[in-house]
Amino acid sequence: MVDALVFDPSGTALLTTPNRAYRLCEGQRPWNRYHAREYSAAEFEQLVGTIFSDVTVCGVLAAEPTDSTVWARADRARKLARLDPFGLRYWLPESVNAPLRCGLRRAAPPQVDRAEFTLDRVTRDETAAEDGLDLLAFARP
Repeated sequence: MVDALVFDPSGTALLTTPNRAYRLCEGQRPWNRYHAREYSAAEFEQLVGTIFSDVTVCGVLAAEPTDSTVWARADRARKLARLDPFGLRYWLPESVNAPLRCGLRRAAPPQVDRAEFTLDRVTRDETAAEDGLDLLAFARP
C-alpha cells in the first residue's frame, strides 16, 4: 500500500490511453469492460490540461503488420458491439463473457511473423495524434 505520492514538481508525467477515434464508432461504449471511457486526442488533451499547464499529446503509430493487426482487432470488436446494442455483455460474468467472445472471433486468425512486432517499428507523432493507435500525453506543471 502506498501511503503518500511523492513527485518532482519540475518533472514530466507520461499518460496514455487508447485512441477512441481509432477504436470505436460514434456513441459506442468502450468494448473493454474495464475502460470506463476512451478519449479522442482533443478530449484527452483537454482532460489532462485541467491538471497540468503544459500538455503535448502525440499519436502512437505502428508500422505494418502491427497497424493492420490492431485495426482488424478493433474492427471485429466494433462488429461484436453492434450485436449487443444494449450492452448486455457488460453484465455477464467474465467466466461466461470470455468464452463467448472467443467463440465469436474468427476461427483462424491470419498467421503473422511475430518477429515483425518490434518496438523499433512504433513511433510517436505530435502532428498526427488523431491517427494514433493510442494517445500519449507529456504533461508538465
